Amino acid sequence: MSKEKILPNKILCLVTDTKIKNRKETLRIIEKAISSGVNMIQLREKHLSSLELLNLGKEIKDITKNKALFIINDRLDIAMTLKCDGVHLGEKSIPVELVKNIIGGNFLIGKSIHKINPNLSKYESLINYWILGPIFKTLSHPNINPIGTNPISDLKKISKIPIIGIGGINQNNSKKIIEKGATGIAVKRYILKSEKISKDTKIIWKSIT
Repeated sequence: MSKEKILPNKILCLVTDTKIKNRKETLRIIEKAISSGVNMIQLREKHLSSLELLNLGKEIKDITKNKALFIINDRLDIAMTLKCDGVHLGEKSIPVELVKNIIGGNFLIGKSIHKINPNLSKYESLINYWILGPIFKTLSHPNINPIGTNPISDLKKISKIPIIGIGGINQNNSKKIIEKGATGIAVKRYILKSEKISKDTKIIWKSIT
């Protein structure tokens, strides 16, 4: 029987985007970031074909093996083929209940949410972590108003599931998210566009631990 997947006590997740950095650069950045504190990689590449995503995933899996959790965004088929650590589901992904029935227990399931409501409690036994945001203004979603840090506290009142904040996070505001009760943060441009990847990754990791 395979070993149950366990989330770290503090999470620093890097979300990929090969529109920002090409494939070769992305792989180089992932390697540096993992050696400097990143402990979760989420492969999120909506523009890639299935085959391109699969091939990129193979390379990332080799880098993350025994070093960081490897999560595939939305594509359960790719995640299962690569035997990744888990899959992350958005608002328009296939239902969480269906995913749980397909994959069973030894697979992490994350879910994105943008607002808090009492109905979220139904996911308590189905998922392993929330990604909540955008916390701050972000270039990834320039037309969406940030929700701020208070929803982290609101979510904690109705859910015991770990929360990862996302959206416009940097070394200057990351601590605010942890202070509100989040388990970790997810970043994209902060690391992908950094000129000093190792240094900046270590700085933001220190800010949340």
